[in-house]
Order: sequence, then structure tokens, then C-alpha cells
Amino acid sequence: MSQWFDVVTTMITSILIARWLGPDRVGQMAFCFGLIGLFMMITTLGFAQAHLKRVAEGMPLEQCIGAYGAIVFVLNGFALLAVLAAWSILMRTLQAPSELTAFVLFLAYVMIQNFSQVFIQTFEGKQEAAKIALCTISSKCVRLVAVTGMLCWKRSLTSVAIAFICEAGAQMGMAIRLLPRLPSPIRVSRKVLISYWEYAKPVLILTPVSTLMDTVDRVILGVSFSSAQLGYYSIARNMYEAFKSIPSAVLTVLAPRLATEFSAGDRAILRQTFRQTFRKMMLIMTPVTVVSMALAPLVIRSVYGPTYLPAAKAAAAFFFVGWVVAALIPFQYLLLASERHKLLLKINPVTVAVYLGTLWGVGHWHGSLTAASLAQLALWLIPAVPVYWAVKDLTGIGFPQQIFRITVGGLAMAACFVPVRAPQLSPYWALAVVLPAGVIYLLLIRVLKEGTKEDLKAFWKSIHLGDVWRYARSETAGTSNPRETTEFGKL
Repeated sequence: MSQWFDVVTTMITSILIARWLGPDRVGQMAFCFGLIGLFMMITTLGFAQAHLKRVAEGMPLEQCIGAYGAIVFVLNGFALLAVLAAWSILMRTLQAPSELTAFVLFLAYVMIQNFSQVFIQTFEGKQEAAKIALCTISSKCVRLVAVTGMLCWKRSLTSVAIAFICEAGAQMGMAIRLLPRLPSPIRVSRKVLISYWEYAKPVLILTPVSTLMDTVDRVILGVSFSSAQLGYYSIARNMYEAFKSIPSAVLTVLAPRLATEFSAGDRAILRQTFRQTFRKMMLIMTPVTVVSMALAPLVIRSVYGPTYLPAAKAAAAFFFVGWVVAALIPFQYLLLASERHKLLLKINPVTVAVYLGTLWGVGHWHGSLTAASLAQLALWLIPAVPVYWAVKDLTGIGFPQQIFRITVGGLAMAACFVPVRAPQLSPYWALAVVLPAGVIYLLLIRVLKEGTKEDLKAFWKSIHLGDVWRYARSETAGTSNPRETTEFGKL
């Protein structure tokens, strides 16, 4: 539920910023975040995954928090030094004084968020979904109120940056408030630091490169595209980030559970957990993807305004990428849980080279927003085959047979929208097709064997407010294990 609340509030703030600032300043904001991502790569050296795994394995919390907090402090310090070293270049790149001020404030926002992740990822490692939800909900409420208030006061990038800092501060405060009482003070343990280093060492390059791939598009395209074009791309990308939160809600719980079950050594339970979760996720992701692609022009026209219609095709392309990611990323999570992630280091140079080359070619020769969106596929398709076979050899886990039937249902659903895509027809016709297309999808997936009804029931439980509330109360009170005493926790 918190993931959906995050999606709604993030989209509302994105709409406010887009409507009140316009495509040019939205593009400038995207370029600032792209540059910040280049400097903050150094703060993502694989220690976050190490922290999540060590907490899931049951290491003392006070030592884990102390070790990871010290690591985050040092790495953010190095990132700040890198910014100061490149200050003269930044002044030439961000020529407007307001843009440079916004860059500094956005950088502060990202750093505060990095420190709050020390506590939030502790909750993830302990599979305390309610605490993560409270941090998300409180911070996003603050962001919505702050962005609205600051833009009413002054419509500028600086105002947006100040509002974002308020959000990060609220997230940090709530995370500290929800931290459980520890048996001893937080301290830095040399032994725990060494264990973090042993886990993170193979991915020292892999994780920063992942951060680079997540931000470099806005820098490369920002050099070639106009500010308005980058603004359109940024809107499509924002919709993609909101879309990705649907599988992220599942993966937030799946990652530590896979790590725990892999450490326990019971491969049968590991395979069962993976397959059931994967099937449930794709059963929902497929129709959501089809509907999102079909309604992208209507949503952008109605919500962001006709000015942003050039972003519609790029958004639809991003939604397709999101579906592919949802199908492939669980295998990477399983590979990380097995600590066989060294394989990704061998694949990464090729992935990086192809992705950067594709982005550069799109920016300098093609200039298409849709092509820029589809370039993201390189990040997932290139490593997909070796990762899949490595996981299959290690655990015996492959694609469940139902995924192919779910895909056929999705294609049939997509075919329903083809007749209403004619340019002379109103985009509102797509709304009329959603219900019959959904019925066709549900009828087709009935060919699935056992599990379909159970999957739909599980989805209903995941959004049932009463079950979610009982889970949250049980977890935050600490009186019992909510994963055993509530229906939502048993999912």
C-alpha cells in the first residue's frame, strides 16, 4: 500500500512541478539530477546489499547500523570532495545562477536520503514492511505539502529543491523514531566492517555502474537534446519510475526472504517462494503494462497538459521496458542472494558499452524520445541469458510455465486496443476498451492450472486495508510476529 501511496504522491508532485515550471525547467531539473548521480556513484559500492544481507542473517543490529552508517558517512564525504574538485566545470555547465543553486540543494537532498537509507534498509533486512511504509508515507506527505507551498510562494527550481530537502528530513526523522530499542549502543565493529567488505568487494564496480546507468541518460541526452526535449523525456521517465514501484513492492520483501532461505539451505522452499512470487507479480504486471501503454497519451494530455504530449510514445516504450524488467530482475536478486554476483562483473563492461553507445547514437543521430526510452532494454537483455542459466544451474529455478500463458493473455489484451488507436478517434475511446480487454485477459489466463484463484486472492489481501492495518500495528508494536499472525504477513 505504501508503494501505491508513493506512486500517487510522487505523480502529483511531478504534475505540479511540470505544470508550474514548464518543460524547459523540468529538463534542467533532470539534468541536475543526472549530474548528481555521476558524483554519487561513489556512495553505492555494494555496501547497501551487504547491509541488507547481514541484517537478514541475524547479525547484531547495533553493529550493522554502526558499520553501515560509518561507511555511508565516508563515501558521502568522498562524493562531496569530488563535487568541490569539479566545481569550475559545474559552473560552466550550469550557467544560470539559479540552476547552480538548485544543484547544490538537490545534492544536499540526495545526501540526507543516503543517511536515512541506513535505517530503512535495516527495516528491509528484518522484513519490517510496516516501518518502511510509515517512512515512505510520512516523507511523501511532507514532499507534497512542501512542493505545493514552495511553488505557490515562488515558481523556481530552488523552491522545489528546498521542498525535497524537507521530504528527506522527514524520512530521516521517522526512520530514527521507528528504530527498535537496541540491546547496546550503536558502534562500529571491525569484524562487521570486514564482513561488509568481503561481501561488497566483488560488486565494488558493479553497483556504481548500476547507479551510473540509472542517471547517465539524462546527462548524455541533456547534451544533445534541448531543455524542452529533456523535459519531455523526464516526464516519461517519471511515469516509468512510478510504474516500476509495482514490482518494487514485491521485490522489497522478496530480496531479504531469498537471502534468508538461501542461507538456510532448503532449496525446495527457495524454489517455491520464488515461483509463487514471480507468478503473482507477472499476473498483475501484464495487464497493468498493457493498459498503461494504451492510456499513456490520454493520461499525459489530461494530467500534464497538451504541452507534454510528445512524451506519450516515450512513456509507452518505458512501460514495455518496465514489464521486461519485472520478468528479469528477480533472477538477479536470486543471484545476489547466492553471493554469485561475480558473474555480473564479467558481463557489465559489455552492457555498459552497448548502453552508452546506444544513448550517444540516439542523442546525436536519431533524436527520438521513444528510441531513448527503449535503450534501457540493453541494461537488462544483455545480462539476462548468462544470469538466467547461472541461476538455473545453481537452484534449478527457471521461468514458470505460466509466464508464457500470461504473456499470451497480455498480447490478446493489447490487440483489443489496436482499433481505437486510429488518429481520427478520440483518445477517450481507449477507456471504453479497458473493461472488455480485462475480461478477455482473465478468461484466457483461466487455462492456468492451480494457483490462479489463489494468486488473485493474495492480490486482494495485499490491498485490503484492514489486513494491512493489523499487520502494521502488530509489527510496530513488536508484540508478535506479524508474518505469522496476520493474513497480510502470510503473503
